[in-house]
This record gives sequence, structure tokens and C-alpha cells, in this order.
Amino acid sequence: MRKHLTRLIALSLALGASAANATYISETWHDQYHTKQLLNKKNSEAHWTFNIKRDGFRPGMDYVVYYGITLYVEDDEKKDKREIAIFDQPGKAGDVKFKVDMGPAFAGMSLRGFYKINSKGKLRVSLYRKKGDFWFNGASLWAKGFTKIPAPGTFALVVLGLLGLAARRKLNA
Repeated sequence: MRKHLTRLIALSLALGASAANATYISETWHDQYHTKQLLNKKNSEAHWTFNIKRDGFRPGMDYVVYYGITLYVEDDEKKDKREIAIFDQPGKAGDVKFKVDMGPAFAGMSLRGFYKINSKGKLRVSLYRKKGDFWFNGASLWAKGFTKIPAPGTFALVVLGLLGLAARRKLNA
């Protein structure tokens, strides 16, 4: 009986291992930075780090294909002629210079930022006041990509292995 049980466990492990391929599914991760900060001559910059690991992103297991950033800025309603801000992220390609008005501003991705978010799950960014003064009310990042999930065969393999170990322990007792 013990020989047959050992052979059954070995066979189930071999069959389960051959069926243990990972599957990828589409996923979206988010992170937000909350603040209420007046950017002016005295306080002209803000720095923060987005961290999508807080939303379940696993570097090495998950893969971001594209990300976008929304900056929530608004005019302080003083009679300034123009308010201009510069958004900075790793690399030069994703930097954005924009006029501050009553709506949010959008920034795409940079190649270096793409690497950082995939390798660490984090992205360090900055917002600078170039001209005028305005309110910075926060920012949000969303990232679209794929997450790796084990195939059902992997779960079957684990369950069969545990059942086999339990049965063997019961026979030895």
C-alpha cells in the first residue's frame, strides 16, 4: 500500500508540474498623493513618491505597460497674469510644462519612469512653480498592465501533495 501511495504522489507531482504554467491577466493599479499646498515664491516646489505596491503591484511578477498622472492644480484667483508649472519625473521625455487654470493637468510616461515603476513599483516626481502662484491639491497615478497568476494545475499540485503527505503520515502512525 505504501509503495502505491508513494508512486501516486510522484505521478501527481510530475503531472502537476507539467501543467503549472502561469497565466497573465489585465490589471490596473492606482496611487494618490493628497495635499493642499500653495506654490509661490517662498514655497516653489513639491516632491512625492507614488507607490503602486500599496495597491497590490508586485515587481518581477507584474508588468506595467502604460501609466498616466493627473495633477490637481488651480489658480489662487489673484490677479496674476499667468501661472506656469513644470512637472518633473525621471528622464526628460515625461516632463511637462503647462499653464495652470481651473482644471487638472495630465502627464504621460517617460522611459526612465517606465523602468522605475516596473522595477520598484515606485515613482518619485516633482512639481515646480515657474511663474505666478497657484494651489497644488494633489496628484494621482494609474498604471495599466498585466499580472501573473498561477494556472489551476499549480493549485491542484499543491493540494495533491498535501493530501499525499497527510495520507503518508497517517499510514506511518
